[in-house]
Amino acid sequence: MIFYSKISNEKLLIYTIAIIISALILSGLGGLLNIIYPVAMVVLGIYFISNNAIKYITLIYMLWFFSPLIRRLSDYQAGFHDVSLIIVTPHIVTIMSILPILFKGVKIKRLEGLAISVITVSILCGYLVGIFESGIFSATFSLLDWLCPLSLMVFIFLKRKTLELDYKAMLKPISLSVVFMGLYGIIQFVNILPWDAYWMRNADINSIGYPSPYNVRVFSTLNSPGPFAIVITSGILLLSNVSLKKSRKVIGLVFGGLSLLLSLVRSAWGGWFLGQLVILLRSNIIKSSKMILTFFIGILLIIPFIYTSRLYNSIEMRLSTFGNIQEDKSFNDRREFLNNILSGENLTAFGHGLGSTGLSARLNSSNRNAILDFDNGFLSIFYTLGIIPGILYCIGVAILLLNLYILSKTATIISLQAIAISIISQMIFVNTLIGVSGIIFWSSLGFAAIIAKKSKYE
Repeated sequence: MIFYSKISNEKLLIYTIAIIISALILSGLGGLLNIIYPVAMVVLGIYFISNNAIKYITLIYMLWFFSPLIRRLSDYQAGFHDVSLIIVTPHIVTIMSILPILFKGVKIKRLEGLAISVITVSILCGYLVGIFESGIFSATFSLLDWLCPLSLMVFIFLKRKTLELDYKAMLKPISLSVVFMGLYGIIQFVNILPWDAYWMRNADINSIGYPSPYNVRVFSTLNSPGPFAIVITSGILLLSNVSLKKSRKVIGLVFGGLSLLLSLVRSAWGGWFLGQLVILLRSNIIKSSKMILTFFIGILLIIPFIYTSRLYNSIEMRLSTFGNIQEDKSFNDRREFLNNILSGENLTAFGHGLGSTGLSARLNSSNRNAILDFDNGFLSIFYTLGIIPGILYCIGVAILLLNLYILSKTATIISLQAIAISIISQMIFVNTLIGVSGIIFWSSLGFAAIIAKKSKYE
């Protein structure tokens, strides 16, 4: 009784769920997580959305970052499944954020509100087309990918009074996540874990290497190198410019930076460089000098490890492609793909609808217009939504980005600006405004806006 009185209902709920999940995995009953994990996370999401907005948003981040790993552990024990409720759990918990928006409403600046309305209408038009083109199942799964990040941003606006005071509470779990994902990624490269190897052998993905030591393109706790590289890049950009313990910052930068290199995702390398340049140019001289010193220390720690291991060969081969683009197979494949898209009648007024590209396209093999791997994010928007809704969508995003740029220059806002620019710059390769990268992008816009209002008031 005394022990119970010292533990809040919130902690009791979290500990209970953590113990149940751990016990199922350790006892070899991971297959049960396909039901228990989604239910438990929805219960936790309902509790947080009603009582603590910042912990609800933190939960959303954690689900997007770590649910793929939970899915792999479950599949390893119960057998591989193409469709998993675990992988849909982040979508379900995130879309719950739309409920208080619908019931309470939210006050947003006229221009921002117009941009969000235009983007939402464009997505819903794509959904209607997608139902007829790809079927309701594929279109709905894709709708969650597109709508969840936007819904989270609007939820941040709705809870701005609470989040203005508490947003710094997210920095600790995010920094620890960067450390964990980075370290896990390094281990994954050096000594592939059995559940990751099992998943690689069964998943229909050809770009993640081979399930053996030193032959993996690191994807850490996510499902593929691309999304992981964007997540870890965003974490590195955030850690480099916010107030944290020096030791945690350096460890996060070292593990995160090394795992980013091992992902071999060149677009993310370029995105990091661009984002870091934004931070350096928009920060004062003293802050920039400290940042450069921190990175110098991190590089000194990384270089010996790279040169004394087999990591150097993998990274060096990938870096060499920058100087020899014409013989780069990935570059040539993308160029051929773009020529095919632009030369045919693929871009129409109202597009092929949600569910015609990406992971959701795998759910309906009968759609002849489906493209599983769309190698250009901007064209992906026009292919999916169509030329008319696509233009409106892009105008809405441009308005929000312009609003982001003119905000005040506090350290956190500069980091969020850098993250958003880093993510949008990678649109030339893949649509980064949806899924886990979209969660980071749209929430960065939301947090930057409310933090700017707080700074202006102060």
